[in-house]
Amino acid sequence: MLAQERRDWDGLLVLARAQDVDYAEAKPREVRALGELGRLDEMVQTYAAAENWLLAHLCQECRLFVFAFMGRTGAVQQVLDGPLSSLDDDAKAYWIAVARLGVDRHDRDGRATLLRLAETGASDGVRRSAGQHLRRADLAGDGSASSSRESQRIVERMLQGSPHRLGGRQVRPPLFKASATAHIRGFLLLVLIVLLAVLQRYFR
Repeated sequence: MLAQERRDWDGLLVLARAQDVDYAEAKPREVRALGELGRLDEMVQTYAAAENWLLAHLCQECRLFVFAFMGRTGAVQQVLDGPLSSLDDDAKAYWIAVARLGVDRHDRDGRATLLRLAETGASDGVRRSAGQHLRRADLAGDGSASSSRESQRIVERMLQGSPHRLGGRQVRPPLFKASATAHIRGFLLLVLIVLLAVLQRYFR
């Protein structure tokens, strides 16, 4: 998506929530966009609602976003050392820095990392992301990221339990996501079937 390449998080959020976008493709983008925009409670609730329906690798990607924006540095490091160890060094450095600033917006190591990435990051996306995050940290002032107690409880549950499970059993993701377009197509198909049945009876 062009919006993601440009780090246009507002635009990406709109696209991710469009009903004609595939569920598996949309949710990680929606979760990240909400985190990047500082809408932490929405981010956590969105992931919690989608957790049981995401494929394992997409689930881990979303967990990285949630842990990073919620300032859970240890959990971020575990994800980067484990399921998402294939990410490049710049991406890993970015997410660790984001987590550090989630704890303290003036964290020296985190800010130094983002400043370096904003100037010399290997990709345009990393450079833009790092620069944007630094600017948001400066505008936000003192303190850590603000989130509700409910969001904190959800994150604690994520840390204590394994993802992608419901009631102790593995849950398969949906085969498809219903959309407005799908409903219209289904209705038109039903109308066509009825018309064919009427015509067949008429010409019998």
